[in-house]
Amino acid sequence: MNNPLTEDKIARLNEIAKLPPEEQGKEFQEFLKTLSPEQIEFLRNQQNQGCIFCKIAKGEIESKKVYEDNNFMGTLDINPANKGHVIIFPKEHCEFLSDLPNNLNLFDIIKKLSLIIVKTLKAEGINVIISSGVAAGQKIPHLLIHLIPRFNGDDINFSWNPKKIDDKEMDSIEASLKEEISNSFYVKEEEEKVVEEEPEEDFDEERIP
Repeated sequence: MNNPLTEDKIARLNEIAKLPPEEQGKEFQEFLKTLSPEQIEFLRNQQNQGCIFCKIAKGEIESKKVYEDNNFMGTLDINPANKGHVIIFPKEHCEFLSDLPNNLNLFDIIKKLSLIIVKTLKAEGINVIISSGVAAGQKIPHLLIHLIPRFNGDDINFSWNPKKIDDKEMDSIEASLKEEISNSFYVKEEEEKVVEEEPEEDFDEERIP
């Protein structure tokens, strides 16, 4: 595919590349909104060619593979937080959790692999970690799900300093989230019910070729 990016788009990309890592993700997402579908596809193809996890999925880079299906792969992390640390990732290039198609059963895979890891390694717990976006600590532009088996006294610590948010702001956040959740979940559920309740057409043998 020929490069469909205009000179001003290329210049803007170069500007974003010079920004601090914590700013690049946000600016790049805004930049994508200014591109045509053809330009976005070109950029994603360029990303895929240099993505280490896309190369692992294609077998171009060796890995300690423990799981694979049509959509996902699971490998041992080469820099593990603990023994048995597994990374699950989509085989097709996907940068953020929100980019993942809705029809993929990721949670089922996480659940089953977590149980197997705990049982096999005799772990006393497990952390499931997804960092989606630079601000969330994502360092590689390919969605990764970390399954980290935990053992008492393993000295791994995931903690944060609790923030105090006043009741008025909490109420505002609650109302905003509830409205968006209602629109996103319940409206869709009602639409699906309507489709399911539509009467089936009468069976007509003459219509069968």
